[in-house]
Amino acid sequence: PPPPPPSPPWPAKPKESQCDCLSPLVEGSTQWRFNFIQADTYGSRVTYIYSLQVDPEAASYELTYRKGSCINQTVDAVSLSLDPMYRQAVLDVKVYNNLAKSLPIKAVTTEYGIKITLPTMLFVDSIPLGDFYTFEFQLDKNQWSDASRFPCKLSQLEPSQPSCDYYLHGWQTKKGDARAQLEDTTGQSFGGCCPEGVVQFAKQQVRSICNSRISDTPYRLQFSKNGTSFTGNYNRTFVAFQLEQVSMGPQLGLPDCSNTDVREIKLYVTEAATKKIKDVLVEGNNAPVTAGADPNPYLSINTAGLLPAGFRGKRVLLEFYGLAGGAEAVCGLKSGSSVVCPYVLNGNYVNDDYQCCARSDVSVQLNLPEDPWEGLL
Repeated sequence: PPPPPPSPPWPAKPKESQCDCLSPLVEGSTQWRFNFIQADTYGSRVTYIYSLQVDPEAASYELTYRKGSCINQTVDAVSLSLDPMYRQAVLDVKVYNNLAKSLPIKAVTTEYGIKITLPTMLFVDSIPLGDFYTFEFQLDKNQWSDASRFPCKLSQLEPSQPSCDYYLHGWQTKKGDARAQLEDTTGQSFGGCCPEGVVQFAKQQVRSICNSRISDTPYRLQFSKNGTSFTGNYNRTFVAFQLEQVSMGPQLGLPDCSNTDVREIKLYVTEAATKKIKDVLVEGNNAPVTAGADPNPYLSINTAGLLPAGFRGKRVLLEFYGLAGGAEAVCGLKSGSSVVCPYVLNGNYVNDDYQCCARSDVSVQLNLPEDPWEGLL
């Protein structure tokens, strides 16, 4: 008898997401989630298992600092942070689909960590609700034996928790059609999607002195606009943010910060900005501001009494004298194609200490609006 026909080939491998991509935080910007399941030691190997799935109930929002959306993005790869000291400890990486079939993935070490490229692009409806893809990392126990945590670099998003940073690689899709990749048909360039997230290692809530998880607090700082004018011999730069209330998922950490107030906004800025700050207004009310460094320069904005628990959106306006360059002169940290200001929202002041200290970052727009004063004050 004739030999059986060959197995059908995999769909064509998608081109990898370009460097110029939308890189907001996973929380609040996409339906995709990358979660830790378990870790255990088998013989001479320590195995870590993660899941990739879609959560359509997750609160997702359009980006405010740049045109585009990653809510219904595709995913073609995942990058997980890894300490470069332990690159040789990684023995194997496997990925299984929701039917437990092993997939022919490509895993490479990068400056960031480990990048796992999938054989086919995933859409938000590629994985049935409640199912997930399984990512399995096997490490040499002689080089890394701690099954309680993965050997990643210190998390930039939640440094006080047992966690690792990661980001997703993918593409935007057309509005109203999550199966249609947004492609260049008119000469317009569409950035890919590479939202950043943090994966926790605890299966239960982790209690700490101060809960730094941004996902455990209902507030997010969003960039609004900026403007520059001249008064006498000084140029005045204004940068406006909006502190918004968002929907929350289940609390992952303790203390509980679901109903916290915000008594201080700690905004990390350039050193020049700390020397040129003049005033800060919160909904038109003066908020005392001081400059400091730890060692990175920051502005401490005292909002006690101005942002009580349960407050709705509030405008936060910063005014600088003699600071040229607009918002990019205030927020000097590069993140992909964006410039960001890391920030901390401190609240629930008990026994001379904050119980809530949510950390995140806010991206700013580099181009000044056509009318820098319109709607600013």
